[in-house]
Amino acid sequence: MSENVVQLFKDPPNTDPQPPLTPVESAPTDATQKASVWGRSCGALGRVARHERTRKAGRSVVRNGMYLVGGTRIVARRAWDGRTAARYERMLRAAEAEGNYEVAAEWEERGRQFRAARHQRRMDLLTAPQRIAKGALVGTGATVGGLLLLGSASSWPSRTSTCPTSSPQPWR
Repeated sequence: MSENVVQLFKDPPNTDPQPPLTPVESAPTDATQKASVWGRSCGALGRVARHERTRKAGRSVVRNGMYLVGGTRIVARRAWDGRTAARYERMLRAAEAEGNYEVAAEWEERGRQFRAARHQRRMDLLTAPQRIAKGALVGTGATVGGLLLLGSASSWPSRTSTCPTSSPQPWR
């Protein structure tokens, strides 16, 4: 029956009862084990870092990170220009460097107007709580007065005597 069986192995397995003797090596020390682990790890990291997909992903992360940094810088610059007179000073210096003193005078005037308007806004913020309180009191008084007028106007035609013994008479 064994003649029609196909062997899966070229050589039959060794059926010796004793395993072959091998020379005994000295036990590895901790330093050599650590070195080999570090060596294997660094080699694997190097292969991963040099792989084309990793390099593409790294370039993509850096590129998009730089977009974020650039956009943040632009937003910060616009916010700074919006809150300070730096824009007017920069344009004034550019006009002076060109020798265009008419445009420089115009930018100086715009900067002066910006600073005056900013000062007025800040002064308005200082008086805002007082104006809010005054407006609330005036609004409350006007509401109470309006409701009193409305109540008296609605009761005017239906005024009756409050005496229980007399018959109700309309007010004339």
